[in-house]
Amino acid sequence: AGNDSTICYYSGSFSLGGTPAGGTWSGTGVTSGMFDPLVSGAGTYTVTYTYDDIGCLYSDTKKITVLSTDASWTSPLNWCESGGNINLTTLITGQTGGTWTGSGVTGNTFNPSSLNGAIPITYIVTNGSCSDTSTQNININPDANINLTSVAGTDTQTICINTPLTNITYNIGGGGTGANVTGLPTGITGIFNGGIFTISGTPTVSGTFNFNVTTTGICNQVNANGTITVNPDATLTLTSLNGTDNQTICRNNSLTNITYSISGSGTGANVTGLPNGVTANYNSGTLTISGIPVDTGTFVYNVTTTGICLQTSAGGAITVNPNATIALTSGTGTNFQTICNNNLITNITYLISGGGTGANVVGLPSGVTGNYNSDTLTISGTPLETGTYNYIVYTTGICSQDSASGTITITTNPTASISYIDSSFCSSVSQALVVQTGSGGGTYSAPNGLIIDSLTGTISPSLSNSGTYLITYIILPSGGCPQINANTIISINPVPISSYIITNVSCYGLSNGAIDLTVTDGTLPFNYQWSNLSTNEDLINIPSGTYYYTVTDTKNCIDSGVVNITEPTLLIASSIYTPILCYGDSSLITITANGGTTPYSGTGNYTETAGTYNYTVTDNNGCVSVTNAPITEPQPILISDTSIITNNTGSINITVSGGITPYNFEWSNSSTSEDLTNLTNGVYIVTITDSNLCTQTDSINISIQENPLIIPNVITPNNDKKNDTWQIKGIEQYEQIKILIFNRWGDIVYKFDGTTTEYSDVNKQWDGTTSKYKLPMGSYIYIIDLDNGKLKFNGIVSVIY
Repeated sequence: AGNDSTICYYSGSFSLGGTPAGGTWSGTGVTSGMFDPLVSGAGTYTVTYTYDDIGCLYSDTKKITVLSTDASWTSPLNWCESGGNINLTTLITGQTGGTWTGSGVTGNTFNPSSLNGAIPITYIVTNGSCSDTSTQNININPDANINLTSVAGTDTQTICINTPLTNITYNIGGGGTGANVTGLPTGITGIFNGGIFTISGTPTVSGTFNFNVTTTGICNQVNANGTITVNPDATLTLTSLNGTDNQTICRNNSLTNITYSISGSGTGANVTGLPNGVTANYNSGTLTISGIPVDTGTFVYNVTTTGICLQTSAGGAITVNPNATIALTSGTGTNFQTICNNNLITNITYLISGGGTGANVVGLPSGVTGNYNSDTLTISGTPLETGTYNYIVYTTGICSQDSASGTITITTNPTASISYIDSSFCSSVSQALVVQTGSGGGTYSAPNGLIIDSLTGTISPSLSNSGTYLITYIILPSGGCPQINANTIISINPVPISSYIITNVSCYGLSNGAIDLTVTDGTLPFNYQWSNLSTNEDLINIPSGTYYYTVTDTKNCIDSGVVNITEPTLLIASSIYTPILCYGDSSLITITANGGTTPYSGTGNYTETAGTYNYTVTDNNGCVSVTNAPITEPQPILISDTSIITNNTGSINITVSGGITPYNFEWSNSSTSEDLTNLTNGVYIVTITDSNLCTQTDSINISIQENPLIIPNVITPNNDKKNDTWQIKGIEQYEQIKILIFNRWGDIVYKFDGTTTEYSDVNKQWDGTTSKYKLPMGSYIYIIDLDNGKLKFNGIVSVIY
């Protein structure tokens, strides 16, 4: 078959040969004695040569190793210069691990930047002595670019509506093959031709239009931005109510505001032809004409907008009418006259001018009238009634009217009378008002000693001297009338003055108080009235409280007062005492008091045993209070004890009562438990202490004697008359016996509770049965109790058959 061999994948097919010739080859990649590595693929293969020698078959094998060297890869064909680096290993379709060469290649990375056109790239794969090479082109395409070629600033234009745009041109280069534009106003378009993109036209709408030009083509595209601002023509619109631009108003009256909306390209406005006092102000798109005209006449005004683009104008008219005026033309002071009744008044005249065309007058007295003739109003006549008449003259006409006022006072002969609520006053009265009828305006007078207000006539008896006085009211002449005098007589009387001495109540709740009243001044006799309905001068044997009194003399002059009768607070005795902790001890009792009148007697400290005690406390006024002190004590500590002897050992059970639980136990053998067990002969002393630390002592004697009983430890209940029952010898010296017998599980199988005489009857003695049933042979536990616990024994007894 020949020697083993190694070949390359792309080396082509070859003849396998073989000796002797004429045999056949078989195996992977073998066809008609030829081995083709493209068929087998890379790897190691065993091929067999078989020779047939007249029915005898001979065979031999050899190994063929095919080394793979596939350098195939796929080019991305077109790549943009801004597309970024290419990882060449991602393009391999053959064997990996080879090397790359070519422009822009570093290791396994291809960098297309700064390259253009078809770039040849070679990939080489080597395996042993075999190698494969593949070279392909990567086409690098440039990115698009765009540049403004029209005059700088043409890409940011501001024009008026319906005005041609200055052409905006861009050069489209690089990978750009065309361009699109968005955001243009109506009437403006963009056209691409021969590498140039042109924006042109006439805008038919206003506004700010931000346009964007974007190149078209392969690879990275770019854009350019710009703004076309289209300003509208100015507009001027009346926005106040219809008719406000043609107003008729009165002088010095506020004009109804005239407003115009200025929009479009209008940025302000100028106004001509306005009357003085009326101005025009522009603010935020609104022109406002307002003010108060100070001139009269018809004023035609004109409003013209200002700003860029086409402007406009509007006009109107303002008619200003004058206001009415009135002026006094008669002598100064004739509009304020005071005359006597039934006399002619001095004529009062007023000139009516301006917007006034007539006049009316109100407020005149009967008999006096006002007449208007040829711009003059005349007030004249003879008044028929008295009083003060405030008249007002009102002009009539258009616009603001005027008025004038005056006063005509018509007087009569004065009359007067005066009096007071009483002709006699007590000196305790602070003030008394005069009752005056008739004409006012007079003054009051009186002799010295009487305090009187000369204007109001009010007298002050409490500030005046006692006595009788003539009071005069004087009205001086006025309006040609004579002086008038009015008189009245009053008297001022002294009031009684009281004082008192009080005796307060001595003890709380008693009625032994008194009030001793003394009265001076005033006019005898006196009348007394107390709030407790007494009419005596003095009060005796009264309880505490507030007492009101009045003293009235014969002139009805009154003095009054308030008297407070007090009493001590309630005397209260109280006791506190220490508790008795142990039976037979004593308590410290402390007696205190409060209320009443100090000092006290009967207070202090007292030492007492248990019992109830009453204590009396007396204050300085002899008032008494009783308190009690119930003193208790615990019961005495009592100890009862029981000593028990069981199986030659003793135990002590004690029961404690009285005192205050819990108890502490201290035995002479140092035990602190309540009961003792497993004791030997001796005297045991216990000291018991309760929670109040009170103690009691007891002593118990334990005397253990030898077991006086003979207790069998086995019975043989087989009816042979020998040892058939459990006979206990020596029990006859005791009165009572209790017997309990248990099986191994703790069940009671026998129970006896009676006298020892009864148990001496063999029919009552245990015979090894329970409820007449025979018990099994075995051991049983017994407990024997003699004379109610005096002696106890326990042990084991066996049953044998």
